Amino acid sequence: MTRRYYRSEIPESSLASNRLDASQARLARQGVLGGEGRVTRLSGGADTNRLDVDYRGRYAERLARELREILSSNDIESAPFATVEAAQDSDAYYTAELVDGQPAMPQAAGAVSAGADITKRGTRNTHWIGLEVATSDDLTNPYGTDQTARIGVPSAATRVRAVDSQSSPTERTMPTATQTVTAQHGDVDLIDTATLPEGTPTVLYDLPYDAQGDVDPGVWDTYGHASIRDADGVVAWQRVFDTGHVFAADAECVLENGLLRVRLDEPDAG
Repeated sequence: MTRRYYRSEIPESSLASNRLDASQARLARQGVLGGEGRVTRLSGGADTNRLDVDYRGRYAERLARELREILSSNDIESAPFATVEAAQDSDAYYTAELVDGQPAMPQAAGAVSAGADITKRGTRNTHWIGLEVATSDDLTNPYGTDQTARIGVPSAATRVRAVDSQSSPTERTMPTATQTVTAQHGDVDLIDTATLPEGTPTVLYDLPYDAQGDVDPGVWDTYGHASIRDADGVVAWQRVFDTGHVFAADAECVLENGLLRVRLDEPDAG
């Protein structure tokens, strides 16, 4: 059975430990969930667990690096940690604090480890995903555009609501998609922001844990590989979650959203 912390997969065989820890993690995580939205707390308490992961194999170091970047990111306030294509009672939203230097169990020989204290912040029953909307009058770019500002919500989302908490009484509407586009990992409903409440509304919705992050834009480190998978069909690239991530000289930075992949290049010095 495989679990995911946001978009980083953690096979059950790589889990060195996943136990309750009596101590509380030091929590100082602020920001937006992967740049796509944030988990909005409605109610609930918190439980702390210790997570130790040992990766093995040819890409162990980059897998561990990816997980460390997620766990230590200041831009990820809370993230889903849940089973893939299954369900367990422990599936929920968690915050994390990286504690690589304090392994709860001895590291296995030949393994690359990543460890963290993860604290349960709530579940889909207590939290919804929130996408804050702030439109701009300056929509021009060198490639041309119209004046329509759209946001994307996963088509698999349910209970979609647009809420203006600044209004009195609070204004709530049910947005209607103007278009649905099919991306590599799922469909996305496009909503015209002109149909939302004025000001800076928040679009709230619910989404299964396993589906969260599938259609979010992402950044990859190619590690010098031309294709995302190697000759054996194994993913050779690494997802990037750290703005300070250092790319090797032969690596490329690739931006993708399931529809497009854009490779960044250095400006021509000549």
